[in-house]
Amino acid sequence: MSLIETMIAMVVFLMLALGITSAVIQSQQIAQNNVIRNTAYTAAQGYMEQIKSLSLNEIRDALDDPNGTALPTMSVSSLDSGDIEVADPIFLDGSDRSLSGQIDGSNFREVLVDLQGNEDDGNLREITMDTWFDVDIEEIGERSHSFAIIIRFEAALRGTNQRLVRGELRGIRADVNYAAVKWE
Repeated sequence: MSLIETMIAMVVFLMLALGITSAVIQSQQIAQNNVIRNTAYTAAQGYMEQIKSLSLNEIRDALDDPNGTALPTMSVSSLDSGDIEVADPIFLDGSDRSLSGQIDGSNFREVLVDLQGNEDDGNLREITMDTWFDVDIEEIGERSHSFAIIIRFEAALRGTNQRLVRGELRGIRADVNYAAVKWE
């Protein structure tokens, strides 16, 4: 082969290598965003199920004072030693409706994504993400026993410069027993 043919072959292989490298990097970023979104969605779903199981009085108290009365929710904590289930009250959306940038806000959570072993000393390293939850509850129509629940979330892997992953979860809290008694 001549020198020119060798140079052309090297350029072709270089372009192929760059294309494959960028595809692998993009694939890793998509996978990481999916893990973050799924983890935040699972946490939001846990809050949703707990809110749906609260009494109507607990929901009404929080609606009357959204910045002062929290919804009594719980979380599973693997970051703390001792009790696994810990009180984790969440507040309704107050006067400030923005989510991002509120690292000291009442609905900011540090969520564990993964534990990775350190090859040098065998200790576990926590992979966490910063997550903000925004909870809205509104009465449906004039029925004082039915509520629409909306939980919005934003999350980003701690220690990275990636953009926030956003999502939303909607649900209904209705007191079926109350409705059945009313219609009899």
